[in-house]
Amino acid sequence: MKALKKLLFATVALAAASITAAPAATVTIHLAGSTAYRSAVHNAIAHILTSPTGAYIGGNLAGASYSVIQGTVGSDTVIFETAWNGSITGIKAITAPSTNKFPMLLPGGNTLTAVTASGQSNFYSPYGLAPGVSGGSQVASSGTPATVAGATLGTTYENANADVAFSDLFQSTAGLADAVAKTPTLAANRQGVLGILPFAFVKGAANTGDADYATWQRITDVTSNNVVALYQSGQFSAQLITNNSADLFVFLSATGRDVDSGTRGSAFAESGFGVGNAPTQETISVTTAGPAGTVTGITPTTSGESSGGTLASKISTPGFDSAVGGYPLAYLGASDTDTLITEGYAITVGVTGGSNTYTAASLNAVGSGSIATGNSVYVDTLGGTALGTVTGIAGNVLTLSASIPAGTHTLVVDTKGGGYVRGTFLTFNGVALNKSNIQNGKYQYWEYEHYYLAAAPTTYVTSLINQLVNTDANVAGYYLSDMTNGGATVFKNSEGQPINIQ
Repeated sequence: MKALKKLLFATVALAAASITAAPAATVTIHLAGSTAYRSAVHNAIAHILTSPTGAYIGGNLAGASYSVIQGTVGSDTVIFETAWNGSITGIKAITAPSTNKFPMLLPGGNTLTAVTASGQSNFYSPYGLAPGVSGGSQVASSGTPATVAGATLGTTYENANADVAFSDLFQSTAGLADAVAKTPTLAANRQGVLGILPFAFVKGAANTGDADYATWQRITDVTSNNVVALYQSGQFSAQLITNNSADLFVFLSATGRDVDSGTRGSAFAESGFGVGNAPTQETISVTTAGPAGTVTGITPTTSGESSGGTLASKISTPGFDSAVGGYPLAYLGASDTDTLITEGYAITVGVTGGSNTYTAASLNAVGSGSIATGNSVYVDTLGGTALGTVTGIAGNVLTLSASIPAGTHTLVVDTKGGGYVRGTFLTFNGVALNKSNIQNGKYQYWEYEHYYLAAAPTTYVTSLINQLVNTDANVAGYYLSDMTNGGATVFKNSEGQPINIQ
């Protein structure tokens, strides 16, 4: 690891020198792979470019399926085009480029607007981070493509090979799910690690009026054996988790990601289910994903959702118990658990205290819902005691029933009432996900975020890697440097294997 860091910093130093010496040029870099890391990558791009502008397809840039971001570095124009299609697909883009080109947005023909890397907007305490934490940031805004036909890219795109792929998996693990990702084995100078990506098993949303809400409250932990049994069958009795006979006829349903997902590979490796084994997962049908929607049913499938954000929004939809007599269980990465936690919250960072009024970043909540008088308001937390309520709305200016404390704060308005209860984390084999439990080797469901290169790293690829390692890794999880415990280093040699402390 020390040798890798020395090589990386030496390469970065050479890259910095070449930036000033090189003549003006237009450089395009194509990125593909892990959906779990795209928010961190988008943010790193925004940090290394001067005056970045962009366009995307998706609800927001942090979770966009496709994006194009361009700006300058010195006298050069640098363009990043992205297609986020899963960790295993990303590795296949490097091992078998002739059959794995992807559509990517072009800057020409799309409306590009400012891209801003700003304070944390919705990355919360399960990972030891809070909004506005020093060094932590997430893409806050961007433009949208001018031409999008349905879910397609319209006419302003190109089919391109990936220069860089991001993956939650070692190449050897990805090869267990898809042999195309296995060979050729990529050389040491064409791969590396960026940060630590925590994952979690979670349960979906509920309502205090559900017939089985008491069972939902008792579902707090899932074991490796539970995961294996559940994803073999697709459904089982909640009693197998709670050990309470009252839960015998309440179902838990397995939900998850498609075969290209590194999150899925990690879940099946760490639980012992088997990366190459086909699960039975339930596809959730909803009227609209998120708190405003309604669950209409489930369908067994061996596949799953192509995006963790989509999965998180679906299991955040109320009415699952009414529709199917139980609740969903899923596995999610860090950026997607944000969606699970923040559905129905309107969040504003950088609010100056000392007054009972402030300008909200948006009147719309994450997922759905809008701010109304009577909504509860929290300061710097999604839990605890509310500061007060919204008593007035004039444009985006909110009047509160109590004054905001002095200092700079994050204000959180809860737009969802009526008994809606957000999905939440489960402990895994009795261990909670937090930074301390990862550092001491007790919590096993975390992975490295890897990068894989089509060729030796170029100047701007190296700059992007360096930015992620040193600054933006905490948008999606932890820094590599966080993996120390009393002078010892905590590490893995592959997914699903014992954690080493050395």
